[in-house]
Amino acid sequence: MWYDENCNNVLDADSEEEGDSVCVQLVIDTSGSMGGGRIANTKSGAKQLAATILDANPDNQVGVTRFSTGASTPQPLTDDFDAVETAIDGLGASGGTNAQAGVNAGQAELENCPHDNRVMVVFGDGDINTDGSSAKNADPETEIFAIGVGGASFSDLEDLASDPADEHVFFAINDDAIEQIFGQVAETITVGEEVIFEGSLAGAMAALSDGIPLDGNRSVEGRQPY
Repeated sequence: MWYDENCNNVLDADSEEEGDSVCVQLVIDTSGSMGGGRIANTKSGAKQLAATILDANPDNQVGVTRFSTGASTPQPLTDDFDAVETAIDGLGASGGTNAQAGVNAGQAELENCPHDNRVMVVFGDGDINTDGSSAKNADPETEIFAIGVGGASFSDLEDLASDPADEHVFFAINDDAIEQIFGQVAETITVGEEVIFEGSLAGAMAALSDGIPLDGNRSVEGRQPY
């Protein structure tokens, strides 16, 4: 039994070898449809992911790119969580959606990464159509996770994400689930999917007789409800 973060029924190891340093560029949709509670939940989730990545290794770095009608990078890669938090807090919601511009800007910033391990986390709530093949091949060393909510197309997410898609595509069923999804991606990047029981069926039944406490969001302190 394990926390199946991406719901693919396969126990996935962590994306990076333990101890390896990684750069993670957040590429966040800030188009008009992201207004209200959706952008608020996205900010909370993005900050949670950044904190998890930076706490995992002092050499890790996180940056922030936003896209709407165009794209910009308010925070280049850094190991300073306060700087990342300030950039995320400054995100608003207006304009159209140009996800390709966001991916291009995010990849451009990852070229400044001093480590071999480079990860892009793209979040969008609508038309995040990109030239997926171009995004994947821009730098074969970049691992791309795609998160969707609302009107985001699952097929668009699959086109954008690294292979295999079932390990790199995540979908929030509603706005309230956005923070948890960011937490799942953070755990996938840093520690992989945690095994909570291994043994025989009889052993599992014995363990379940007393109950196995579960955590709905392992990237934050304390046990969170589902």
